Amino acid sequence: MPKARTIRILVYGTIAVLMVVGNLYAFWPFVVAHRQLQAFCDGLPAGTPVEQVQALAAQQGYAVTPPVGGVAQVDDPPSFGRRHCTLHFDPQGRLAGR
Repeated sequence: MPKARTIRILVYGTIAVLMVVGNLYAFWPFVVAHRQLQAFCDGLPAGTPVEQVQALAAQQGYAVTPPVGGVAQVDDPPSFGRRHCTLHFDPQGRLAGR
């Protein structure tokens, strides 16, 4: 028959493993959402007009601020401003880079 100390170690070890797995399961969607936003911004080709960027972002559920001084920000609304990327536009309103 196992000792009480061995049983206690098994129980606490199981609880610790379940807590780690539970946290990974709970926060993994946030990691994936951040990667998807970055992939969206990285995948935009240079020379894309502002209107097309806004339309593409809307299809993905992202919001794009109007460019001010040639800089616009793509934001993931459910993240409350924690996930975003910055896009730079030329004077003609075409995407110049990130």
